[in-house]
Amino acid sequence: SQHHLEILEALSKFRDRIFIVVPLTYGQLNLHEIVKAKIKEYDLDGVVLRDYLSNEEMVALKRISDITIFIPDTDAFSAFLMEALYAGSIVITGRWLPYDWIDGNGIYCHRINEPTVQEIQTAILKILENLEEEKVKSLQNKEPIKKLDPKTWAKKFLKDGWQFEKFSGFGDGKPITCDICGKRSAVRGELINGKWIYRCSMCRSKNLLPKEEKS
Repeated sequence: SQHHLEILEALSKFRDRIFIVVPLTYGQLNLHEIVKAKIKEYDLDGVVLRDYLSNEEMVALKRISDITIFIPDTDAFSAFLMEALYAGSIVITGRWLPYDWIDGNGIYCHRINEPTVQEIQTAILKILENLEEEKVKSLQNKEPIKKLDPKTWAKKFLKDGWQFEKFSGFGDGKPITCDICGKRSAVRGELINGKWIYRCSMCRSKNLLPKEEKS
């Protein structure tokens, strides 16, 4: 559970101060309808995203979001959360989640103890009361995120036969090209045989590898 309903109820207290975006580009259709109904019930100003978002659209969404709330019941490693932190969004997440890469790396965010309406509201109120200061602190997350070693993440979250997608939505303005065909469209990094390989969506769908990795 992502606790959409608790989040929406918590946000209803601040309906006159916010515009919400709820990405529901996967999952059950009935959840989409339930969330839309709750937004109407709470008289919230916002939109539910149902259609698939490209990498570029996901990057844009994170960059324009002042606050990101991400409180799933369980998670191992969240590229979504890391990208939001890198983009400078003010993040609210759960203290129960095993995000040890946050602790001790100078990464600023708000971690709530339970996914309850009251806890979410307390965090949001604290942010809104000091919004400009919160933005400044959150923008400083970029450097700690960049310094994190993706190979360390891989050791923690990879299992035999799995591929791990490296966070590569941002490149400081430098385009990332596919190692196979040279294209720059929707390129993602994956740890394959202990080496980072960058492939476009077409080459990933065909599972194409560089010549040196085929042997």
